[in-house]
Amino acid sequence: MDRSAARVAPLHADEDFVKAFGERFGVIADRITAGLTELTHLTTYTADEVALQLIVDRAEEMADGSELDQDWTHTLPDRPNDGNFHGVKDYLFYSFDVLHLYDASANGAEDLTLAVFQAEGFVNLHPLDWFKTFVK
Repeated sequence: MDRSAARVAPLHADEDFVKAFGERFGVIADRITAGLTELTHLTTYTADEVALQLIVDRAEEMADGSELDQDWTHTLPDRPNDGNFHGVKDYLFYSFDVLHLYDASANGAEDLTLAVFQAEGFVNLHPLDWFKTFVK
């Protein structure tokens, strides 16, 4: 499944959008590096949630393939939850609303005027709202 910003927001993926979205990867890295007292502070925008989804999906792809078959990875201790990316997502994500952007059956989930959006109470799924905070 192609989970890129351009695939989700092709009409809005102009240069400014792509730059702002790309910066969210750095924000997430900075937050992780600084250490967090609460994981609810890891993502504060829908753009963060999409970026984190891409990061975790890529990590899973690398773990499933041979891309992590480096000498140093063999020195890491084995943990019971190694490879449990579903558990990682449950732990890291504020919500899973962003997954509706990749689901063809949820077409229109980002449209404020549609019943599916109103019934589910989705927050900031339209690409123009990706940079509005959803954390109070």
